[in-house]
Amino acid sequence: MSNFKKHSDREIFSFFLEQSNKNVQGVFHISSSKPGPIVGITACTHGNEPAGLAAFSYLLHEVDVEKNLLRGELYLIVNNIRAAEKYFEGDSLSRFIDINMNRLPIDIQEAHTSENYEIARARELLPIWKKFTHGLDIHSTRSEMKPMIIGRENTFHSGLIEGIPIDTLISNIDKIQINKPAFFFYGQKPSDQVFAIEAGSHESPTSFERATAASTIMLENLDMLKKTHRTPKKEYTEYKVRDSILFPNFSYNFAPGIEDFKKISKGTVIATDGGDNSISMPFDGCVILKTTPKNRKELTEEVAFLTTCPKKRIL
Repeated sequence: MSNFKKHSDREIFSFFLEQSNKNVQGVFHISSSKPGPIVGITACTHGNEPAGLAAFSYLLHEVDVEKNLLRGELYLIVNNIRAAEKYFEGDSLSRFIDINMNRLPIDIQEAHTSENYEIARARELLPIWKKFTHGLDIHSTRSEMKPMIIGRENTFHSGLIEGIPIDTLISNIDKIQINKPAFFFYGQKPSDQVFAIEAGSHESPTSFERATAASTIMLENLDMLKKTHRTPKKEYTEYKVRDSILFPNFSYNFAPGIEDFKKISKGTVIATDGGDNSISMPFDGCVILKTTPKNRKELTEEVAFLTTCPKKRIL
């Protein structure tokens, strides 16, 4: 072990602050010295989402992945260091410093915002992100909701996610959302297998367990760790994102009864400004990832995504 001990999330984060790879802070690299996949697992893309740190703790302490990695290479990365620092200083809403790291411009190498922390950090991490043949970005949500596996576009890789204890799939969100999520930049080829998870609420022990399970099972599926017996999941419920909602101003709020993953008919009022102005559902489907803006920055982001009605999918 690299002097790693099982500690609190704060201590795990402090450990990662001391790690670097190619002079990039917050990156822990393990090589098996045997050919195989190059896997990246990323945490704290939003600073107030510590579930990924719990997965790192488990892999390093319980699994002893440095010793037991069977093949390939593994990168464990804290994506948004400064936002996570603010979170551990007591700012529980510290998702980002300047912009949401899941809303990066597609041309991050060319963007004329050198003083923007998240873009500068993404540029710094990009050469490492591009090495990944397989990747997992771990997220959590402010309130408790269904855990989700999120694919790039409409692609899910059964051999990668099989056995992960999450049965809800979200597809196409990266095509609909404003700008690009961090995991959009992982790998170099369409064949590179990348996904994200929403593990549950931010500081829930259950979220930590799901993040740990997803990380460990993915590595087992890639024959990078010794496999343990489990019953694989084959049937999933898929929600395909078709649209999103942005509130025009702070007077808007969601209408009563609008809940995440609840089926809603076309024409149903989703949100209103309390007067004559409203936003209606444009098709039969569901609202997911519903949030209420808390500051002016968030008015530039989606407050919810709209999906088609759920369908069963066999992988």
